[in-house]
Amino acid sequence: GRAALRVSLTPLPRETFLPRSSEQDTRLAAAGEIGQALLELIKPPEIYSRLASSIYQLHPSVSTVYISLFDPRRKRLFCVHLEHEHTALDASLVPDIHLADAQKNLQAEVMLSGQAQVVDDLQAIYPLAHRNPLYKTPGKPPRSVVYLPMISKGVKIGLVQIHSPLPGRFNQTDTALFGLVTNTAAIALHNAQLAQDLEHTSLDLAQTYEATIEGWTRALELRDFTTERHTQRVVTITIELSKKLGLDGRDLLRVRRGAQLHDIGKMGIPDQILLKPGPLDDSEWRIMRRHPVYAYELLRPIPHFNEILEIPYCHHEKWDGSGYPRRLRGEEIPLSARIFSVVDVWDALSSNRPYRAAWPANQVIDYIDYQSNKQFEPEVT
Repeated sequence: GRAALRVSLTPLPRETFLPRSSEQDTRLAAAGEIGQALLELIKPPEIYSRLASSIYQLHPSVSTVYISLFDPRRKRLFCVHLEHEHTALDASLVPDIHLADAQKNLQAEVMLSGQAQVVDDLQAIYPLAHRNPLYKTPGKPPRSVVYLPMISKGVKIGLVQIHSPLPGRFNQTDTALFGLVTNTAAIALHNAQLAQDLEHTSLDLAQTYEATIEGWTRALELRDFTTERHTQRVVTITIELSKKLGLDGRDLLRVRRGAQLHDIGKMGIPDQILLKPGPLDDSEWRIMRRHPVYAYELLRPIPHFNEILEIPYCHHEKWDGSGYPRRLRGEEIPLSARIFSVVDVWDALSSNRPYRAAWPANQVIDYIDYQSNKQFEPEVT
């Protein structure tokens, strides 16, 4: 009965077995560990250095990393950290960038819009960029560039600029992964600024993790702009359904956070599959079905995030044991994931997709009713 559903939501055990097979697993696991390390730092120079080294770690083609902070009073960006081929250079040599110059440079445009930009060939835009004296490697002018705004809790913190000497090196997956660590660094820097301004070092961890979830959700949206609307809908409905089933307090908070990051594992899915404008074939579905595993690898290393793994890791398990990735059955599936899976399917079938129109509401209801005791738990259905 309903009373039996009112159970505590407990974190998944860290020792849960997971197959590790792909480069994407490794990159996402690294991003999770980087996130933990960044959130533990409180001195800005340490944050700059760790962020730069993390970007090199995530992509072998990176040659140069600029980190600039935003001065809201003077409306300008000023460089605080510069590395070229793992060697720190004098950041004071980099000219300030004023937001009034948005028509002249992409950095100001990115800060004003708050949206990342990728340039496949910088030389086509700035043909004299190779004359920049900051580059010490002859014959390797910057070609591919990613510009990422650093935003924490709605506050513009700065900009990260990532270069490669090769054209066309950064795709949407790379940009989203950079966005994960960049947004986490923005939160760490924002906390450091608050600590300095308020002359204290004790900050609310809950606010930090809320901001991290917000930042990571924004990073996922760099790849798939339908994510934002879908996430907002499923979070709202999942919370309402959870209340109907008797959940409250801390349990509801974990449900909300898990629902917000339910698709974070799709950061590990290649662009040609995630963004395909049509149905996936069998081999593509095998890759797509790894996204819960990717979510586990990304979130598990970070304290407190292992408390919200249930939905990202288990929302594609099915009541009859035919789901993925672990073929859990019945109450082996965490309650939060059993609740969320119904909402996720409701929203998916009720929404237009590139390869099909939205189903009518009565047809969606009939399908969910038909799947009771198969895909979905009967009581939740």
